[in-house]
Amino acid sequence: MIEQAIHARAEWAFAHIASLISRASVGYERARVLAERAGNDNQDAPCPTLLADIAELAESFDAGQAHTRDADRVESALLASDWQALGLPTPTALLAQLLASGSYSIDGTLLTWERDLEVTWYTNAYGIDGALCGRPDLAVLQRFLTDTARGIEYGPVPH
Repeated sequence: MIEQAIHARAEWAFAHIASLISRASVGYERARVLAERAGNDNQDAPCPTLLADIAELAESFDAGQAHTRDADRVESALLASDWQALGLPTPTALLAQLLASGSYSIDGTLLTWERDLEVTWYTNAYGIDGALCGRPDLAVLQRFLTDTARGIEYGPVPH
């Protein structure tokens, strides 16, 4: 962890020097990314002293730790098939809803089962449509819900 902290602090110093000649933004961003990675890799450690005295680096370290804790929570819930803890329907409930009503919205994505065409469509949060599968089935819907829990978005996204 100390090596990561040194690397982040060195990037910050380079960025600070670059700011004197108006070329700092990339260096500062790289330092924040390195501090966040250090937090990702050391989720239970206190913020290193090399990062703690610069608010942006300390916040990035903390954000990395929070991201890793959240990812661990999601993976634990997925292993236990605890869809409720993830705020998601079970694959069986989603399948029943799609077959009964033809649509269901999950985390900004609308799923639509079009019986006449035998296609299940998605419309992502950015209004982009795509085909998810033919007739909805449990395996495809479980994969979709797993991806959703992990923050994977379907279709083109602007970020």
